[in-house]
Amino acid sequence: MNHTYKSISEITPLNDYPRPHLQRQLWLNLNGIWSFTITYINETWPKDYERIIVVPFPVESYLSGINERVDSTMFLWYKRKFNILPLNFHFDNHQQSRILLHFDKVDYETVVYINQHIVGLRHLGGYDPFSFDITSYIKNNENNEIIVRVWDPSNHWYQARGKQRLDVDDPKSIFYTPCSGIWGTVWLEKVPYIHIDRLQFITKISSTKIHLKYRIDLHESPKKPNDPLEERDEQLNIPLRNYENEGYQLKITILKQNQEQLISFTTTKINQDDKIIFSLSEINLWSPQDPYLYNLKIDFYKKDSFIEHIDSYIGFRQISLCLKRKKICLNHRPYFMFGVLDQGYWPDGLYRPQTDDAYRHDIEQMKKLGFNTLRKHMKVETSRWYYWCDVLGMLVWQDMPAGDSYDGYEVEFEEDKQLRLHRDYGTNFFPLDEETNITQRNNIKRRYQSKIQFEYELKTMIDFLSFHPSIVVWVLFNEAWGQYDT
Repeated sequence: MNHTYKSISEITPLNDYPRPHLQRQLWLNLNGIWSFTITYINETWPKDYERIIVVPFPVESYLSGINERVDSTMFLWYKRKFNILPLNFHFDNHQQSRILLHFDKVDYETVVYINQHIVGLRHLGGYDPFSFDITSYIKNNENNEIIVRVWDPSNHWYQARGKQRLDVDDPKSIFYTPCSGIWGTVWLEKVPYIHIDRLQFITKISSTKIHLKYRIDLHESPKKPNDPLEERDEQLNIPLRNYENEGYQLKITILKQNQEQLISFTTTKINQDDKIIFSLSEINLWSPQDPYLYNLKIDFYKKDSFIEHIDSYIGFRQISLCLKRKKICLNHRPYFMFGVLDQGYWPDGLYRPQTDDAYRHDIEQMKKLGFNTLRKHMKVETSRWYYWCDVLGMLVWQDMPAGDSYDGYEVEFEEDKQLRLHRDYGTNFFPLDEETNITQRNNIKRRYQSKIQFEYELKTMIDFLSFHPSIVVWVLFNEAWGQYDT
C-alpha cells in the first residue's frame, strides 16, 4: 500500500497467472507501463501519446499514475509494443497454434487495434474477461503495436456499474469513485488451433455416493481474419461443435493433495455433459473449515497425437436447501453463513489491489475475525480473488453489479416518492401508480437496450465463475436497483 509510483512502474505489476482454474505454460504478461492519452469522443486518432499509465490500474487511481477523473465525453487510449518471441510461436505452424490476446477486465466499451488493424468486434461490459485471436495481425520476430480505446460513460449510461458514479467530487453516501479503463491483467497466450476453453464441475451428494457432473468445452479459432469494416456489438451466439466422432479425446486425471491419484480416465465426450460417480467415503468434501482442493490435469489428444495440457483444480461440495424448513445446507448439513459485505475498493488502486497477496491477506483477515462468508457487493472480481476464496475456504455470495435503465439517479432527493418518479417515469415512459411505482401491468420496466446488456453480462458472469466451489449464491438484484419484470 505504501509503494511509490516509481517503484511499481519498475516491475510488472500483478504478474501471477491470471486464470488459475485453466492454466497453460506459455503466456506473456502485458501489465506495466503503457503510453496513454485522453481525447474527446468527437476526435479521431490521437496525435501523440504524451503520458504513461501503469496497467492494470483504473485511470482514476493513484497506482495508475494518472489519478484523474474522466467522463462520458472522453476516449481513453492505451498503446504499447510487444514481441511474441517468448511464446515460442512460429508462423509456419500457425494452422496448429494461435495467439490469443486476453483482457481480464476493462470498463466499459473496448476497441482493440493490432498494428493499425481493428481486431474482432468491440466489447461491451466492465466485469467480464474477453479475448481476441490476433494471429493474423501480428508480425513474427518483430515488435508489434497494440492500441486499446476505451469509453466509460459510467452512470451516464445504462451499463452495469455497481457503486461507481461520475458526478461525485468525493465519495459519499453509498457511491464511490468510478474505475475507468483497463483494470484487469492484459496477457498473451499461445493455444492450439482447437483448444480447451471452459471447465465446469457440479457436485451432487447422496447418502453413499458423489455424482460429479462435468463438462469440458473446446473452442476453434477462426479460419479467416475477422476484420469487419465497422465495429459491431459482441452479441454472437454460435452453437458449439460436436467433436465426438472426429478422433478427439481427453485424458482426465484427478490427484489428491499428496499427488496420489484419485482417478484417471479417457473420454470422447466434448462440448457435452458427462459424469463420474465416487463413493462418498473416498472423497474429502470442500468447506470453509476444510477447503480441500484436488489437483486436476487434462491432456487433450487427437487419436494418438498430443495437442495440449491444462492444469486446474476441483473442490467437491454441494449447496442446497434441505430439511423441512428449507435451510441453506452445505454438503447436506445446515450451515450458518456469517458474512461481510465486501465492496472490493482499495485506497490506492480503487478496483484493483497493488498485489495478489493483498487479496489473500484480506480474505485471511476476515477468516481470523470469525467470518465464513463474503458477499461480493456490486462488483465482479478478477479470477485471482475467487481462487483465493477456493484455496482459503471462504463462501461467496456474488452480486450482479447494478445497472439501471435511467440516467441521473440522485440520492439527494429527500422524498422517496420524488426519487421513484424521477427514476422511472422520466425514462421508462410507462404510466405509473405514484404510490406503488409500478406500471399498469404491475411490472417494473427497463429500456430494451439495458435489458439485453444486463442479461448478456449476467450470463457471462455466471458462465465464467460457475467453476469456483466458493461461490454459493448468485444475487440478481440489490434491493430495487435495476429491477425489471419483477
